[in-house]
Amino acid sequence: MRRLAEYILIALVVVITTTSASAQRYNIVGRIIDTNNNPIPYATVVLDKEGSYVAGDVTNDKGTFTISAPTGTYTFSACYIGYKNVTRSLDIT
Repeated sequence: MRRLAEYILIALVVVITTTSASAQRYNIVGRIIDTNNNPIPYATVVLDKEGSYVAGDVTNDKGTFTISAPTGTYTFSACYIGYKNVTRSLDIT
């Protein structure tokens, strides 16, 4: 029985490694600014798909962020205390 468990574990590692290697991800780089073009530092940006979290980041002191995701259609959201939340649809092809 222990031998069977070892084979299953090895098979899972191979499948996960193969799946991870074949799923190409793309970097999304952006900058969050206010209406006066001033950067908004430490804003939260989130990418979700059908209500499930995919990726996220917090902007740096210059308002820039980088998140990574595979191809697909997502909802991109940015929020910061004192500002109205912004939500947009985003297609990565």
